[in-house]
Amino acid sequence: MSALRTLIWGPRPLRPRLLKAMAEISVTPMRDYLNILNQNYTLHVKSTKGETVELKLDKANYLFQLLELQSFGIKFSSYDPDQELIFLNLCGDAFCIRPKGYHIEGLLHMFRDKIYGEDFQDAYVLDIGAFTGDSAISFAKWGARKVVAIEPSPSVLDILKANLNNSRFRDKIDILPVAVSDYDGSSTLLINESLEGAEYLSDFHGSSFYDKLLNYDSKNFAKVDTWSFKHLIEYTGGEVDIVKLDCKGAEYPILLNTEADILRLVKRYIVAYHAGPERLVARLEELGYKTRIQPAAPGHEHLFPTAGTLFADRQK
Repeated sequence: MSALRTLIWGPRPLRPRLLKAMAEISVTPMRDYLNILNQNYTLHVKSTKGETVELKLDKANYLFQLLELQSFGIKFSSYDPDQELIFLNLCGDAFCIRPKGYHIEGLLHMFRDKIYGEDFQDAYVLDIGAFTGDSAISFAKWGARKVVAIEPSPSVLDILKANLNNSRFRDKIDILPVAVSDYDGSSTLLINESLEGAEYLSDFHGSSFYDKLLNYDSKNFAKVDTWSFKHLIEYTGGEVDIVKLDCKGAEYPILLNTEADILRLVKRYIVAYHAGPERLVARLEELGYKTRIQPAAPGHEHLFPTAGTLFADRQK
């Protein structure tokens, strides 16, 4: 009855363009819409085998983000319930994500919101924290001549490899399966399977910051090879146009502890910071970079007071 009452009197949870998106994705749109009114975020969709299957989304945000993708033009193709993979059409190519964590949101940030910009013409880019490959493909799409997609997490490496192999830009992108910090060796990566995309190194200055911030219900651990930023720059062979850092805390040891002459080999840094920008800004400005801060949620900074994106351009 509550669903029927809401259907008649409102409020209605979906705007017309998102209703249209749901009708494109769902095999049973009216049934699924009634489910949404009852706060059941399950869609009945086409599987990779052509059957009708349930796509269960744990949170309303995941549903709305998937519909936003569809409305924006990154179209739903099918769902594989055995692997828990959603298949999409990205730039005319197959692209797969999981229906949880930061998988859907990441695509929206890269392609709809263009949070890192879209001018990467002829750039050599180090993409530290490549995740599913969304950022690497966006850099290549917007002109980068070469991208090194750096991702240590074993939980997403297969997805990253599949997405880049399916991409028309695959010849521009290499994968490097290591973590990056301020030392060479190995480290422990902390993984929460229900919040993929929030992995971080356990030795983040011995801090419990992320434990408190993310409040993981459960953790898995993985030993990962770890390169120093100096090692990475030497691997590339010299000067780098752009380094993007989205590595959940490792941005601090990388930028605060790496030698100045190594850091200065990078023309531009794009840094997703997670524990405030002040130390990073001070360090990069000391090295002759002009910096700019972009809050994580413009207009709603109080929701993510310690997070955002730092842009730093080397001055001649």
